[in-house]
Amino acid sequence: MKQNILYLVKQYIYWLIFFIVLRFVFLLLNLKLTMGLELTDLLGTFWYGKKMDLSVAGYFTVIPGLFHAIKYFLKRNFIILFFRVYTFTILLIISILGFCDLVLYPHWGTRIGILFITAVADPVGVTSTLKWWQLILGAVICLTWTYFWYRIYINLVEKSLKNDLNINNWVHVPVMLFLTGCLILPVRGGFDHSPLNHSSVAFSENYFANQAAFNYFWSFAHDLIENSDTKNPAVYMDENRCNDLVTQHFIVSDTIDYPEFLKINIDNPPNVILIILESFSNKLIGPLGGIRDLTPGLNQLCYEGITFTNFFATGNRSDKGLSGLIAGYPALLNTSLLNQMEKARNLDFLPRYFSRKGYSSAFYYGGDINFYNTRLLLIQSGVINMVSKINFLPKIRNMSKWGVPDEFLYDKFFEDLSTAQQPFLRIVYTISSHDPFDVPFNRIQGLSMRKRYLNSVAYADSCLYDFVGKLKKSPYWDNTLLVITSDHGTVEPGPTTPMEPDSYRIPMIWTGGAIDTTLFVSNVSMQTDLGHTLARQMGWEVRPSPFSKNVFGSDQYAFYLTENGWGYYDPIQAFFYDRHTSGLTWFKGESGQGASGKVEQAKAFIQNLHQDFLNR
Repeated sequence: MKQNILYLVKQYIYWLIFFIVLRFVFLLLNLKLTMGLELTDLLGTFWYGKKMDLSVAGYFTVIPGLFHAIKYFLKRNFIILFFRVYTFTILLIISILGFCDLVLYPHWGTRIGILFITAVADPVGVTSTLKWWQLILGAVICLTWTYFWYRIYINLVEKSLKNDLNINNWVHVPVMLFLTGCLILPVRGGFDHSPLNHSSVAFSENYFANQAAFNYFWSFAHDLIENSDTKNPAVYMDENRCNDLVTQHFIVSDTIDYPEFLKINIDNPPNVILIILESFSNKLIGPLGGIRDLTPGLNQLCYEGITFTNFFATGNRSDKGLSGLIAGYPALLNTSLLNQMEKARNLDFLPRYFSRKGYSSAFYYGGDINFYNTRLLLIQSGVINMVSKINFLPKIRNMSKWGVPDEFLYDKFFEDLSTAQQPFLRIVYTISSHDPFDVPFNRIQGLSMRKRYLNSVAYADSCLYDFVGKLKKSPYWDNTLLVITSDHGTVEPGPTTPMEPDSYRIPMIWTGGAIDTTLFVSNVSMQTDLGHTLARQMGWEVRPSPFSKNVFGSDQYAFYLTENGWGYYDPIQAFFYDRHTSGLTWFKGESGQGASGKVEQAKAFIQNLHQDFLNR
């Protein structure tokens, strides 16, 4: 009996130690963020995080406990083999997930969840981001780590199992079943009526401290179970109350006269070029409050047209940015519009506005056009002509892991303008500032991720400005609106966290000969507002929607969403709602008039958004 209990205890402690060690590794690999923690927060990541560690250890011990209870009816060699296979399989799975979590957190700012499956399911993104030797190295590290812990199991845990298997006594059955049943306590998080959740572990106002406390496997499994395609992940109020608030505050009448900044000639409508920069935030651009001399090209362009200083990305990834800019649909908490394009029917796609008015359209991208279902998005939006890396010579498209460097993409685009049917809408989506930042440029030297990213940004800026210089000398400039923006913001160059507004505030500049003024616009807006605003500037009608508005209107607000929650920003209030803890982090206006009402309105928007997606 003693060996029975000892084996079960060793199994449980074995899994517990595994996750404690991985949390330690997580803190080491994010040392810059870890060094910013108070000692109490640092220790709290282990103290409070143990609840999830204990829960996962309990889950993994249930099956060994049940098999140990019925060992009286099984052969000794079968039991040993089963436990070895079971242990190795679990170790391999959680090691792979743990390694991915460690690698991705610096980029995503969140522990792996359901969107991780979408990301790794697309081989284009995996192979483009990682080099072949990195994939092999990752596999070697995972297998080595797995084998290391497997040997620990063989040498320290299995010993008790072998000793106990020499004694077969049916009396052990009810005892082991009882002990296994007791695992329900750590699994559900104790004796409380409510089961374990993220709120049970969150303990600090520091975002990273709570993220470090979460057990990555528990979070991943919880995300898979809770976030189904038939369940709204953001239900905060009665549906009727939600609809009333959305109707009152987020569906704007389009009969208002807005200021017009485009020079419109009915007989010669302006061309429109939309440039989407990869991974750009205002923190990179001097006139927008960023690094002073990193982007001299964009710095100058800020003063040559209309520059929007409070334009927000709707999410933190490329698919969410494309959804916002092209489909006019916000990011979502637990999925993406591009993952389920069948739900995109009847949306007001930006290219559709132009195609209905006789514009030709084309999309230029230096990478794989199938990534994130981009081709399907474009087809549904009415864009037929697409240029991607397959349209370039191998020596050019293989210069970068993601595909064609920006300078060659711009060259191809500019060359094709000579045969473009006017009026035209052209969308150019760059890639050079995407990880792994392997650009043919070396202005900022250094091997750190931050240095390589900033160097890629400097390269992207130089390519953009060279292109704009050529466009200015072309016959198209005088009758063209050039819109420059980004797909999403970045945490780098810091210091911001994935919940702060500055991580989502991105550039948007309107320039070109079709603009008749220069000014800075501080109105708060987001990516989904672009199509609506452009259509109104062209003098076209738009359909009222709770998800988009006119940038130049009196309604000023922006939402941004991540896997961990959502943020709201307007001229008076700004806050982030943590979906795991239901806690609010305020950035301004917490004690201001109407703060609680604004939170309720924002919750209604998010709830209505996800219900709209489910109903499509």
